[in-house]
Amino acid sequence: MSGNTSEIKYLNDQFKKCEPINAIYVKKTPKERLRQKFDLVRKEVYWLQQLDGFDRVPQLINHNAKSFTMTYKGVQLTKEIVPADWEEQIDYIITSLEKFNVSHNDIELGELLILNGKIQLIDFQHGTHGRAEFEKIIKSGKAVNRVRIDDRTAMMEALQQLINS
Repeated sequence: MSGNTSEIKYLNDQFKKCEPINAIYVKKTPKERLRQKFDLVRKEVYWLQQLDGFDRVPQLINHNAKSFTMTYKGVQLTKEIVPADWEEQIDYIITSLEKFNVSHNDIELGELLILNGKIQLIDFQHGTHGRAEFEKIIKSGKAVNRVRIDDRTAMMEALQQLINS
């Protein structure tokens, strides 16, 4: 599987490639041109380390200069599997990010997964210490994306669009 910025491999408990349904771990390898230009591995590793212990984001297993491995956090959230308490779960995630002083800055439906009935948040390569820091990065021209809404609004809009689709 490949995303816009990275190649994703699903791994079993022996760190061998497997189908997503059997995954325990995920290996993410950002594309070379983006990895070098935007330092994506270092940034995502940094944020996963900062968020260590937070149950709604992947836990970092290992990393090198080109890739990193983290815990598997579920399947893509779909209309059929949105939990009834999704608003409370979003509040928990956003409140927790605020306690860690982390702004994700790129929340869209593709970053929202579900595992055992719990919404999970992935892809912290655009993370910053608060939204103001991200605004400075945008103005400097060093941002990969230019999301102009805060994390809470982005997450709420993504879920509302999914539910109403």
